[in-house]
Amino acid sequence: MKYIFPIISILLFCSCNSDSKLIAVLQSEVAKGDCAEVNSLVIRHESKMTESGQFYYYKGICEHRTGNYEAAIQSFEKAESLNGNPLVGIWMSVAASHSALGNEQAAMNYLKKVQKRGVKTSKYFKQEAFDPIRDSASFRDIQYSMRPSYSLWSSLFLFVALQALFLGLSLLFQKNTPPHTNRLLSSLLLAFSIVIFSWTLYWSGYHLEFPYLNNIYHVLPYLAGPILFLYVRNVIQNTKVQVRDWIHFLPLLFFSFLLAPYILSNFVQVNLNSIPYWTRVLTFNWITKILVLVGYTLAAIALLRQTKKAQDHVQTWLSYLLIAFSGYVVSMALYYVLGQFSLINPAWDYSISFALSLFIFVVGFMGYLQPRVLAGESVAKILKPTKYQKTGLTAQAEIELKEQLEEAMVMKQLYTNGGLRLGDLAEHVGATRNNVSLVINKHFGGNYFDFLNRYRVERVQKLIETPKKQHYTLIQLAYEAGFNNKVSFNKAFKKFTSMTPTAYRKMIEANNEKILKN
Repeated sequence: MKYIFPIISILLFCSCNSDSKLIAVLQSEVAKGDCAEVNSLVIRHESKMTESGQFYYYKGICEHRTGNYEAAIQSFEKAESLNGNPLVGIWMSVAASHSALGNEQAAMNYLKKVQKRGVKTSKYFKQEAFDPIRDSASFRDIQYSMRPSYSLWSSLFLFVALQALFLGLSLLFQKNTPPHTNRLLSSLLLAFSIVIFSWTLYWSGYHLEFPYLNNIYHVLPYLAGPILFLYVRNVIQNTKVQVRDWIHFLPLLFFSFLLAPYILSNFVQVNLNSIPYWTRVLTFNWITKILVLVGYTLAAIALLRQTKKAQDHVQTWLSYLLIAFSGYVVSMALYYVLGQFSLINPAWDYSISFALSLFIFVVGFMGYLQPRVLAGESVAKILKPTKYQKTGLTAQAEIELKEQLEEAMVMKQLYTNGGLRLGDLAEHVGATRNNVSLVINKHFGGNYFDFLNRYRVERVQKLIETPKKQHYTLIQLAYEAGFNNKVSFNKAFKKFTSMTPTAYRKMIEANNEKILKN
């Protein structure tokens, strides 16, 4: 797949009936404080809304505001029995109504329900309705326990956000890879960092104290999908982002425009109630988010499968990256689908978010390996624990020692010394026996004797091919190359050439005869 259309249909929504529109109108009027209009709507539509928990929730809010606390309690309890949303909001509201009537025990029972849900907030306790019980010890205990604070889980997610921030910034300064690919992956990690941090603010209750990042996470899928696809394409084809590629970010711009009033409301006063109903539905729908993520992920996978240009180590690296990102997509889809059908509770919210954070961390970890991968080193070699980690040599020192050993063999031809010991070679290059042995094993793929014998066999091959040496016996050539006996010579020669010395000489002689005849 060389090109894809970036804009995925935004018309695939769950059908929204007239009841949903009425609930949206009620929500808007309640937010504006127009309880007279709410009461008018309730009178006209209550007969057909007997099964709507949200209807009774908004009805109860206005009854509470007008001081009709007993009626409000009945409405809230009806909303609770119908599994109305938001359930925590219903409990806080009915607790406030009971408090206003002086029913401390009933109020505390509902506040304890909210407490068990792990809600962190100080905003709701500022209501005047709680003044009658504000000085009670039980109320103060619950208020203190629900104050904004970071739990173990939210602290863990905060750590993941900081890790994503660190990895994203680190990638910007990597020098071994093309900057146009680093910028894409770095942008993705920085976006993840901001979003997870905003989630930790929500879980800890600080989102009401510091609302500046609220709602930003809604645009992440429209950014993450295109970045993933363009990154995979750029790595495979070694290209940069072109002007025409900005079309992939049109959904991001479109939904950012729709979300702008909500984001601005974090900083300035914005009348959100004036936003049309369908605009709100479109802005916060979850189906387009999943479609964009799934669409671009599948496009990136298809691109990787179709191309034959990528080297094996790049194919492996991108495969790991796509597996990790696919895990993020699946986690996000599960979160929205389970939430849509009321199959999720706060505990599952944490576990799914943990899985999503884990996949994000994997993306960042693999991205940090990227410079070595694109430099030609295999992913398997990078990830595999190595026994050479404790040599005391830096990577640069290993390379320098490797070059010194090659010079000792190629230029100095020390291998022709049949009595050359490991200690002699180590002394020549100015290193320890242990470091020389480890560098030979790691960089030359064999032990010390294989290292010497490979050069000796290559020397014998050149001597056999030399016309002036044709009258020499094979064992004479072996001694000249550094071998000490015929057995070790024959064994080493066959190991590195898959031929016996005699067969090799006959092959060379036959080739020379053919050349002379021609």
